[in-house]
Amino acid sequence: MTGKTGRPRLWSAEEDALLKDLYLEGKSTAYLADRFDTTIENVRQRLSRLGVRRPSTVASGGAPRRRREDGGLAARIARLLGVGPLEERVREALADDALRRFVEDPAAFLAWLDVDLFDYQRAALELV
Repeated sequence: MTGKTGRPRLWSAEEDALLKDLYLEGKSTAYLADRFDTTIENVRQRLSRLGVRRPSTVASGGAPRRRREDGGLAARIARLLGVGPLEERVREALADDALRRFVEDPAAFLAWLDVDLFDYQRAALELV
């Protein structure tokens, strides 16, 4: 309840156990504040002091997050709209000889890759 003020609430061991159980079941801090007749912030602080954290599946209210697709959300939307590349670009690992070229001469390596650099990147490259 947001209108509650005053001194901090005293929690019994039984209330701590029930608070933890309800929170881990997925109950909201607003529900818990109402249930224990205290503030949401007091519930949050008590959970923090108890070291209680929800597993990611309970916190999000569903299954664990999937890994982000290559290209991210913008690329996915572009594909759905038919304006982006239809096939995902496959990234190939750099061979050892290409990495040796980078170590020996970073500027020549980047020229070989045909990469445009920003001014600050060019300045950093000159320091290498």
